[in-house]
Amino acid sequence: MPNISLALPMSSYVAADPTASCKRLVNCFSEPMPADSVLQELKGGNPSQESAPAYLRRWAGITPFASDGTNRPTRGMWVMQGIMYAVIGDTLYSVASTGALTSLGTGIIGNGIVRMTDNTACLVILVPNTALAWTYCPNASGQPTFQQLNSGLFATYGAIDVKFLDSYIVFLAKGGRLFYNDDGQVVSGQNQITFTTNATFPREFGTDLFVGMSVDHREITNYGTWTSEGYINVGNPVGTPFSTAPQTFMEIGMHPDASYTLAMQDSAPIWIASDRTVRKKNGQTAERISNSGIENILQLANLQGSYSLTPSIAGHPLWVCVIPKAFRTIVYDGLTSEWFEIESYALGYWRGLSYINAYGRQFVGDALGQGIGYLDTSVFTEFGDTMVVNFTTQPVYHEHNRMSHRRLECVISTGQGGITGSYLSLYVSDDGANTFRGYPKRNLGATGDYWVRATWFNLGQSRNRVYRFEISDPTPTFTVQLTSEIQVNKW
Repeated sequence: MPNISLALPMSSYVAADPTASCKRLVNCFSEPMPADSVLQELKGGNPSQESAPAYLRRWAGITPFASDGTNRPTRGMWVMQGIMYAVIGDTLYSVASTGALTSLGTGIIGNGIVRMTDNTACLVILVPNTALAWTYCPNASGQPTFQQLNSGLFATYGAIDVKFLDSYIVFLAKGGRLFYNDDGQVVSGQNQITFTTNATFPREFGTDLFVGMSVDHREITNYGTWTSEGYINVGNPVGTPFSTAPQTFMEIGMHPDASYTLAMQDSAPIWIASDRTVRKKNGQTAERISNSGIENILQLANLQGSYSLTPSIAGHPLWVCVIPKAFRTIVYDGLTSEWFEIESYALGYWRGLSYINAYGRQFVGDALGQGIGYLDTSVFTEFGDTMVVNFTTQPVYHEHNRMSHRRLECVISTGQGGITGSYLSLYVSDDGANTFRGYPKRNLGATGDYWVRATWFNLGQSRNRVYRFEISDPTPTFTVQLTSEIQVNKW
């Protein structure tokens, strides 16, 4: 009987058919392995029977940091002049580096995400796709001012989104036919932004409506439902300072329900495009970065209410796309160009609603009302709740012949489970990952029990076998290899 190293799943899906591509990573992701690793040095004998060196590590937990005790969602976070701000429920708070919250004003309508930006003197908080916005100016006329934005121009056009560029606050109009900007921080000074110039700019090169906006390398790109076009600041002395940049036109747009999946990661915009693929802007090219399996999820998903966050974990720049109505969160890893999924316990999708990098930490605002926490690779819970990690292999298949599975070993870090140890669960499917049955758990050992091996024997026969491994204990897990002894029969 041969010893066969089964391929570790390095991503979630590559094909639309789940039977052909059922591999899946949930709350874990792949790490590149150095070419001169121990595994590579020991590789020999029959290389075709051995997998390339690789390993998986678990997703970061969330350590609680600040809460106002109201169980309201943290709808947005921002940093202005080194101070962190957060909108929790209808209230704007400043957040100290110690986690102390100071209320600055209330009345921000709604429960969903807010879009935030600033011009160094005025913080702008937009309820997206409405004509509702609030500003906070800490030094306005010598005293802090929190007030609703009631400018006639803003009240007329409202906004889908808001950004900052070259001292201007730029709004994408709710109707989708134009964008407009304020007078600039030079004019408004330390006070609320103003719109005396009525600086508007209509769409020029397309007839479809704008649905999203990004600022990339001092260039505005507005994304329509079919096409997209860019604008640059040329310093016009009258009206808007922006002019079109015809060479930036792209023959692809954004899905109208995915306006807030547009986010900057690794110095480039990433978004769900109008054809339900995921695109990354490379110069003036919208590169497809999704695979057929991820696109199959997007084809079937209700994208309303979806949004993206952009944390980085252990050197991996990530685009995290939360799709609440589909109960999915898909993640693109900019380091490996692979995909994985994350989900919070009993929720189906990830609970992060907002994100900001501040005070040397990566903060996450909680959709479930637990306030603000920070991503922490040394904890294995989210606001104290269990994190379940699982990974599913591709099918073990050989010409549809029946195979006897004599032995299976998961090479995984052991001796890190605390006093009572931790456990690895095994689930097996013989019908293409449609249904699974469980096998007895394997103890990964208490602290210092580095000799423990997670091994199962006599796992029966199958023509198409899929394995799923799961761990819910609060312990670090680093999976390196799967080894199986399999006897291939003739029929």
